[in-house]
Amino acid sequence: MREQVEGLGKRAAELPGGEEVKQAGKALVDEIQALEGKLVQTRSEGFQDVINFENRLNAELLSLLEAADGSGPPVTAGARARWRDLAAEWFARQAELAQLFGEKVAAFNALVASHAVPAVIVPEPAGDGMN
Repeated sequence: MREQVEGLGKRAAELPGGEEVKQAGKALVDEIQALEGKLVQTRSEGFQDVINFENRLNAELLSLLEAADGSGPPVTAGARARWRDLAAEWFARQAELAQLFGEKVAAFNALVASHAVPAVIVPEPAGDGMN
């Protein structure tokens, strides 16, 4: 989705008045990246990066699942309390996702449509080909 928005912004920038679409696209991409950063650690590249960068919601949920989903003792009260905390955070993020993918993408799409940004922009010829 991020790539699509960036592509539309670049195409729109080549049109008269398209700077508004480009700026709106950049703002939408920034929001996507901010939300993504709350859900997953985007800076991790290797196994050792878990030491360098704080885990995000997905890693916390997976860690809790691993701890609770074994064949060992029953789930502890602490694990249940942690689940409630993580579930509350997930529900908040779900609401953010719904707003971002619903209202904000729809508003961006409407802006793109109002500027009639075409799927393909044919560049102006550089010359008459006679040079």
